[in-house]
Amino acid sequence: MFFKTPALLVLAALIGIAQAAPQPVRTVSLNGTSPTPIPSNQPNPPTPAAGNSTATRSFGMLLYPGFTALDVFGPLEWLNMLSTSHNITLSLISTTNSTNLTGISSLAQGTPMSMSLTGAVGETILPTHTLLTAPKLDILIVPGGLGTRSEVNNTDISAFINARYPELEYLLSVCTGAALLAKSGVLDGRRATGTKFSWKFITGQSDKVEWVPRARWVEDGNVLTSSGVTAGMDMMYYFVGKLYGEKLATRLTNVIEYIPIKNSTFDPFADIWNVTSSTMA
Repeated sequence: MFFKTPALLVLAALIGIAQAAPQPVRTVSLNGTSPTPIPSNQPNPPTPAAGNSTATRSFGMLLYPGFTALDVFGPLEWLNMLSTSHNITLSLISTTNSTNLTGISSLAQGTPMSMSLTGAVGETILPTHTLLTAPKLDILIVPGGLGTRSEVNNTDISAFINARYPELEYLLSVCTGAALLAKSGVLDGRRATGTKFSWKFITGQSDKVEWVPRARWVEDGNVLTSSGVTAGMDMMYYFVGKLYGEKLATRLTNVIEYIPIKNSTFDPFADIWNVTSSTMA
């Protein structure tokens, strides 16, 4: 379905007005001091190829029990905003191999780590499709979460990713979502990254992947993988700019008041979690 509501149409008009107005240098006030210019010496998204920015694209988001909320809702916020000015469709795909649509909770169960780290509250999303009913997709996003500890053994997920990958324009993962991609085999021979907090778990899914221990996100061909949780927001900033242009990506960050990390190699969490090699936890 197309994301066009009266509220979004009004927002689209406001964004268009903002685009026409002169854009001052963005600044940030730190600790009440004078505004400090945001560093501009970081790489910006490339200009999209001719014709790509006007194409209608079909996005899909995989959902499984124990997903991390921001891994899902961060990229979805980008898609919600993108839909105010571009035609896109969105499918929320339950990783159940049936036709029944039931809510998918962010609460993970059934693994030692989930028992120790899962909180008392979570969110439930009602999917629009299942693995059996999902439509043709142009872009598939695979989020991370504690649930990946059990879902890496879900052969239905691996089969779905393998079957859909050849027809995808792009395949993206956030955090431990890279573990699901690695398990399916689509990362074989590619460079990829994931959250450093769970580095041993991710890299343990395949020794055929060139795991990059220090990266906010990694792009290899039409596959993009990001580090943990918030890194998915930065990867999406880059990705929107890649497909639809830097001006739109920057304008949307101003609308949602988000300051993205633009340098894909910036990764202080590699030091925090002592990740110095492709396999070290």
